[in-house]
Amino acid sequence: MCRFFKRVTLIFSLCYLTSYHFSSHAGWNQRIKLTVSSNSAHLSFLKRKRVWRQNRLTLSRVSGSTLPKGTVISIDPKKVHYSAITKVLVQSGRRYKRTNKNYYGGVRILSVPGKKLSASQIARLNKGGHFIHERHLPKQDLVRHLFNEGLPQGAKKFPSALGWDHYNPKKTWAHYADEALRGKASSLIKGKTPWDIKTYCPRYRKLSSTQKRYF
Repeated sequence: MCRFFKRVTLIFSLCYLTSYHFSSHAGWNQRIKLTVSSNSAHLSFLKRKRVWRQNRLTLSRVSGSTLPKGTVISIDPKKVHYSAITKVLVQSGRRYKRTNKNYYGGVRILSVPGKKLSASQIARLNKGGHFIHERHLPKQDLVRHLFNEGLPQGAKKFPSALGWDHYNPKKTWAHYADEALRGKASSLIKGKTPWDIKTYCPRYRKLSSTQKRYF
């Protein structure tokens, strides 16, 4: 029972922190402009469908939606399907499979190099609010737009990894997160390594406990 309450407390804490961060960060309130970095990029549409005897969210390829490398698009950061949370299935031929990748939605095509898509094709694709696989987007640009933190009022630079707390002590989400990782949630640092850590921090296993906490 104690273990159950610990899990519930942790889940509510994470929900609070993420909801505060996403709602307050300006990057989540405006569209993000990106350049397609892959020659095999295409769009997908989201639909609820009965698969494996269950009603599941599925993503299927949009016909005629191949985007050449260098295509400039914008996405809606509020329309993201994180595979670890939504458990969305992706269609491959006639079958559906699980994915460990994320899809970014609300895609609008702004320009296409070489005029490989006509104006009417672009207009049709822009009406669908389609999704694009994360592998087709520049990861560094995407992460910078979504998660870069602004400086607190009156601050000119961050003096240390958690330096912004000195400007407003014990009132920022970062302070509470760090406090939790030092105490009751320390098992998140010392325990089992997350399965997808290679994607987000390839050198995570080599970090010290302090560095892992800052990460």
